[in-house]
Amino acid sequence: MPNLKRLEEAREWLRHAGEDLEAAEILVAADRPRPRQALFHAQQAVEKSLKAFLVAHGVSYPLTHNLTLLMDLCAEIETSLLELVRPVV
Repeated sequence: MPNLKRLEEAREWLRHAGEDLEAAEILVAADRPRPRQALFHAQQAVEKSLKAFLVAHGVSYPLTHNLTLLMDLCAEIETSLLELVRPVV
């Protein structure tokens, strides 16, 4: 049975990722789009989603913003993620 505390922490990471994604969408759709800032929030959404996956699986990760490193850690758990995430990274 999954650890409920880990799952709650993963949900919190995903909630923050959703907020970053929403911010990116708002910045792109603005009257004066802000693509650079939108990309920052998109990167943050991916980072937080990968960290949520790792937390849910009880895997520790270093303090990093490196998407490639986080993706590689996730791929050790589920190799099919490479097909989904690698194009984004």
